[in-house]
Amino acid sequence: ETATLMGSYQFSQLWQIGASIPFRKNTYSTEDKTETTSGFSDIKVQIAYEFLPEYSYSRWKPRGFVFAQHTTTDGRSAYESQKSFSTDALGKGFESTSLGLSFFKIMNKLDFTFMGELHHSYDRTFNIDNKKIDVEPGQGYSFLFGAGISPYSGDFRYGLNIMRSHENSMKFSGDISTSSSVKDILELGLNLGYMYNDDSFIFSY
Repeated sequence: ETATLMGSYQFSQLWQIGASIPFRKNTYSTEDKTETTSGFSDIKVQIAYEFLPEYSYSRWKPRGFVFAQHTTTDGRSAYESQKSFSTDALGKGFESTSLGLSFFKIMNKLDFTFMGELHHSYDRTFNIDNKKIDVEPGQGYSFLFGAGISPYSGDFRYGLNIMRSHENSMKFSGDISTSSSVKDILELGLNLGYMYNDDSFIFSY
């Protein structure tokens, strides 16, 4: 389970910065044992440029953004876990940088979002059971489609999104040499947003 607080600030007509802070809860449960860990996961910071602004009303033309995003390693990874069932692995363990495009369109009380990005995760060395392991996570990508509604055309927004992400096989070298399988993930998200002037705040689950 993950709850994320996201915010953005528009510092010029076409440029904006943003950040997202996720709080995650991992639970492992069997008939004999339950293990739970909660805490902050990896923080993301972003800068975006609006290359397709909406200076005048168009029924179909969306607003378009190109963005760069960097993900930090604030959450402990599975390679650093200190618990029996690794519920304390709240992060991925690798810093990554991504480039992407997003499009946003408001139609009366409804809005629609599409986002696509490519990312590269940086190599990292871990010490596992006194063994040195070099991990090359490689590249990946994700796509997101979202829709929302702002009742009475107000400042609050209720939305839902679906995201598909792909991670290439990871390579392990050092005292242990192997590789992982490709990972594909499908996620469903619910979110509540609030717009204050040109700034936005979103709570996502």
